Amino acid sequence: MTQKRFAHHRQRIIVLASLIIFALAAAFVLPRAAPADSAIGAQCGPGDSHRASLTAYHGSRSVNPCISGTTLRLTIKGRWTVQEIRRVGKEEVTIGGKTETLLHFSFKRFQIVRGGDLRTTDAAGKNLTIEPQNFAQIGGENDAGEAMYTDFWITDGKFSLTGLDQIPADSPLLELVQGASLLGTALELDIKYLVTYSAKASSKGNFPVRLPRTDLGLS
Repeated sequence: MTQKRFAHHRQRIIVLASLIIFALAAAFVLPRAAPADSAIGAQCGPGDSHRASLTAYHGSRSVNPCISGTTLRLTIKGRWTVQEIRRVGKEEVTIGGKTETLLHFSFKRFQIVRGGDLRTTDAAGKNLTIEPQNFAQIGGENDAGEAMYTDFWITDGKFSLTGLDQIPADSPLLELVQGASLLGTALELDIKYLVTYSAKASSKGNFPVRLPRTDLGLS
């Protein structure tokens, strides 16, 4: 009986974690139907005072996210791979009267091969662990075979690559790998905002988050 209750409880946790991932994916996908310069979402503070003006790398599409909330920390203590990574540059955003500098990165496909952890760092919330049997993927290609890109804006981060450990996100070394595909051994990013989008419209469907045979845990 105890084992049955435990299995049922674990199943509920995994379902809830899946719903959180789905909600994150829905929040981070840039809609094709929205005008390029339109604000996304509801009001963001008094007079939208916490809404930033950002531009995605591919297609120069503008987004106006609310980034007054929490920082999302992505930690990987295992292997990860990325295609076409680019550090676009530093961007200053004014949010609620305060200026903050964010580092802008873009990539085509990002895979967690082993051991991912997603949590908020400055607010009460939940910790979501991602344990793929093969991989968990953001971006890549949609069902029409068109590339899906992901841009993220971070306050801080560190990359560990094969043979190179703890490279800061603002390191000149990352200028040497612009547009390259990388294999990493660890990663930590403090993300303020990320968006996954397709450069071209698709009549078949866009699926920016893929989690085949992935165990999710919520605590």
